[in-house]
Amino acid sequence: MQKCFARIALLIILISGGRVEAGEASYSLSYPAYGQANEVPVVFLGHSYKLKLEPDSDIHGNVVTLELVLRHQNDNENAQNLLSPTKRSHGYQKYILIASDFAPGHQEGLDRELFAPSIHATVHIHVNAPRVTQGAGENTYSFMESMIDVTISPASK
Repeated sequence: MQKCFARIALLIILISGGRVEAGEASYSLSYPAYGQANEVPVVFLGHSYKLKLEPDSDIHGNVVTLELVLRHQNDNENAQNLLSPTKRSHGYQKYILIASDFAPGHQEGLDRELFAPSIHATVHIHVNAPRVTQGAGENTYSFMESMIDVTISPASK
């Protein structure tokens, strides 16, 4: 029975675009989806989750942030982001991508790493060739597209 579960978990990871190496799981997400996954199922250390990019727009409709969200598979959309170090995070977090960080000439934060204590994991985020444009407001940028690679591995802490 355990072998069967392990094979099914591995199959789910492979189908969802992830690969497994020594306890790691890797996934790719895109914004906008363009036929690619904007939400992928994640099986990590025997638990099922869903990983998603959630866009947030300003009053002009500019997609100013993309938030990488990890939730338990059966959680609703209002459930806590498991990448958050606490239930009450304020300000800039490594799992929030801000369009102005990727404005032409800036390209800051392409690689990020964070510790997710709720799943005891290290999460590495790599932003591939983000494309942003000047938004409707002054000094406002909007995401046009971006590919995000995420690797989740057991924490060494």
